[in-house]
Amino acid sequence: AHQCVVPISPSCSLTKDYKEIDEASRKIYPMVVNIGNVPKPTGTSPSLLYHSQEHNFMNSDTFAMLSALILPSIFSLGLGNLLKLENWIWDTAVLKVLSSHYQTPTQSLPDSTITALQKSRGLLSGYRYSRQAFMSLFDLVLHGPQSAPATAASISTLWSQLQKKYTNLDMIPNTDPVASWYHPAMGYDAGYYSYLWSEVLSSDAFSAFEEAGGCSDAEVGLRYRECVLEPGATRGGMEMLRAFLGREPNEEAFLKTLEEE
Repeated sequence: AHQCVVPISPSCSLTKDYKEIDEASRKIYPMVVNIGNVPKPTGTSPSLLYHSQEHNFMNSDTFAMLSALILPSIFSLGLGNLLKLENWIWDTAVLKVLSSHYQTPTQSLPDSTITALQKSRGLLSGYRYSRQAFMSLFDLVLHGPQSAPATAASISTLWSQLQKKYTNLDMIPNTDPVASWYHPAMGYDAGYYSYLWSEVLSSDAFSAFEEAGGCSDAEVGLRYRECVLEPGATRGGMEMLRAFLGREPNEEAFLKTLEEE
């Protein structure tokens, strides 16, 4: 399954200069479309999602909500990992609800299956994080203030060198991975690191729910709404996260997840 978010219009309040519009209509609500392809229903069952497809849907739905809230773009990746419930859909209680059978709602996945699914979360995480690290460094070097004028050959060589250094994998001959990597060409210049940094921030933020006993803690949920969702872009990202956590953010929760994986 693949999802794509398309912002239609931002939220705003029109000034009194728009005299042709009555006051009640001057508040414009945001409109965002989440377009995706999911398995088709059949003659015997509705459209049903795998856990990975639910993950993709929540990921894309996050950016729909972020667009509506107009949160800071780079920082929103970190908040998004909370907002899109990426951590939530690995929680045992949440998985019990998500996995309820559509014909027998009281029938959920057995605990042994949920435990196995949760353990699979760390599959190939060493490769995934080392790959993200080298791609982030590639982006920073390519767009850094000291970067030299690039050529196709020099870009390919830089990629190959960094990939070998941080993943110990050679680039496949006669391939050009950079040519199919669209992020640096769509506005992420020197910002790709935010994907990995967002996981650090989201792990720290989600630890507030874990410490409170789970995803459904109303007090922590209300604090998240008041400290992060309500202010939106009116406050800086780290300022909102500090307010939510009541302390300086750190990487301890993220490193703990790596130890568990």
